[in-house]
Amino acid sequence: MVKEYASLKYGNCNTMKRLSAVIYAVLVLSGIAVIAGMLFSHYTVGKIRTGYAPLSQSVHQIKQEVTVAHLWLEEALVGDNTKGIDAVLKHVETAESKNESLLSGENAGLIAADAALRGELLRIRESLKSFHLIANDRHMLSGTAAAGSVHDLNYDNVYEGFIQNVQNIEFHLQHKINISYSVFGLTQYLTAFFLIIFAGSAMLVALHYRGGRDHAMSDLKGVLIKDHSHADGSPDLETPVDRASGADVSGVSQG
Repeated sequence: MVKEYASLKYGNCNTMKRLSAVIYAVLVLSGIAVIAGMLFSHYTVGKIRTGYAPLSQSVHQIKQEVTVAHLWLEEALVGDNTKGIDAVLKHVETAESKNESLLSGENAGLIAADAALRGELLRIRESLKSFHLIANDRHMLSGTAAAGSVHDLNYDNVYEGFIQNVQNIEFHLQHKINISYSVFGLTQYLTAFFLIIFAGSAMLVALHYRGGRDHAMSDLKGVLIKDHSHADGSPDLETPVDRASGADVSGVSQG
């Protein structure tokens, strides 16, 4: 009896292993995919929140500083003595400081990895230097260089070039943010998909395990019934398993 049951149990175990191998593989792989999706989503959101968003805000502040400097110098040139050249240049210097902090600050790694972004920031650095010099020259020559003069046109061209560079960076950063949000959304859909697969696989594993256990118990019960009948020739079909579990097999006996 023991040999027969052991052989039967061994065969059932092998069958269960073969049948559940694919399910277990899907369960493990889908679980890994869910974890990877969650980690990548966290990374993507962090990249937007601590990378692109602060960069965009800093570039906007640089633009504001230079715009204020440009307007104040224009007002000073038409006779407004409340805004001197020192105040104008202070705004330009603040913009230069902010731009340098972007190139060497906490997001320097992100900028270094993006050649286009770094190139635009370097062009802004040069534009700020040019604007600083030409704003000072424009103020010094305010008595001789009237509106529409060569110095005035150069001053406006440098400012417009700076604004164009800033707009290029703003467009580039917004494009990066949009791409990151698209990737984040796709990652969420894929994570949800693999989560459903993971839950379904886990349910199949549980059902397969339960079915295999019930089948093994049924086979064991049959072996015990056969052995008990051969041992004493009794028609009693109640087995030690039935007695231990309190099961009623009278219906089987009557059949």
